Amino acid sequence: MCVPSKGTSDRAKICELVVQSGRTHAAAIRSAVNARFQPLATPERPVPDAGNLALLAVDDLQADMDRLIAAENVYEAELQDDADPRRRRDEGGEKVRGGLVELREGLVWVYGPAVEEAVGFAGTTSEDPRVVALLAAHVLAQCPDVLANAKAKPNRTYDAGPVLAQIAADLPGLELALQDVAREVREAEAALVAKYAAMDAYDHTFRETAGLLWALLTLAGEHELAERVRPAKRQGGRTAQEAGESGPSTASTIG
Repeated sequence: MCVPSKGTSDRAKICELVVQSGRTHAAAIRSAVNARFQPLATPERPVPDAGNLALLAVDDLQADMDRLIAAENVYEAELQDDADPRRRRDEGGEKVRGGLVELREGLVWVYGPAVEEAVGFAGTTSEDPRVVALLAAHVLAQCPDVLANAKAKPNRTYDAGPVLAQIAADLPGLELALQDVAREVREAEAALVAKYAAMDAYDHTFRETAGLLWALLTLAGEHELAERVRPAKRQGGRTAQEAGESGPSTASTIG
């Protein structure tokens, strides 16, 4: 299990406050709602069990928090999975690039810049593994025909075969690593989307649950505690007190 991000950690702390408030005061909520509404109740319209409603609501909130933490764990696990493919990509890129640089220097020394350009070299040899892989594939495809017709400078020779063979041997590993990195990036992006979706769902449930609990605690006469769980209007997953929001007195609003 990973260490939660600050956003999730802050939500988890506030979630615990709201959940424990609901569980601790469910009986008091039940009694207060019964006392207030029993005189108005009929067999057709009995007083609902507000204590159970509070318990179900906070259980629902806790379930959404558990889903958010699970989604964050999946995302962090995906990020950790990236290390090996990225290492293989970087190491493979360096090996293939080293072969290309060696080949390029040999071609220029024996044949001159025209052959260098003909096989695909231009400007500084890139260090980007993706560019290196594309360049290597192009050079391997061009070299046989270009070198077969190239004219060497007087008294200079260069056997490009061993270097080309090494590049050809190293390139598949680099290409596979690039594919693995691309897949890990896609999976990490999908996991991040899922994490944010879980966070949005939690924030929605939090507003509903904390708002309900605020009203029920107010009915139970627990005005101070009710204010502690009142949801913020603008900041998801936070109480009004945490967000520094002021509001009307619960005692004058309900009761």
